[in-house]
Amino acid sequence: MNNLNNPIPLNDRAYLRSLGYQVGERGRFSTEMKDELAKRDWQPSVQEVFKPEVKPEREGRQLYGYDKQGNKIAFVICHLCSSHMIWCRCSKGVHAPRYIHSSKDPLVYIPPVAV
Repeated sequence: MNNLNNPIPLNDRAYLRSLGYQVGERGRFSTEMKDELAKRDWQPSVQEVFKPEVKPEREGRQLYGYDKQGNKIAFVICHLCSSHMIWCRCSKGVHAPRYIHSSKDPLVYIPPVAV
């Protein structure tokens, strides 16, 4: 298993480099290299790679706003960062698309229109 004192290389090329072989970024392995890969007692897996736990910013739901004619329009993507509303970390809230002029939702940020 992987630990901080003895990190496991994440792919075959990195493993062979750690054994002292000169391995390019692309190309085939020699028979000797293939034998070394077959002898190792572990296979890299996704579980061995350190991945920090990422939590959404908020619960998912549709956001609503109104255009100039008063039509109700739903959206879920932040116009500023192009992230889904659950992942948006914009400081002022989820930015509404340009065609939305008002919203009653406190999560929605309507940027001021340039004059």
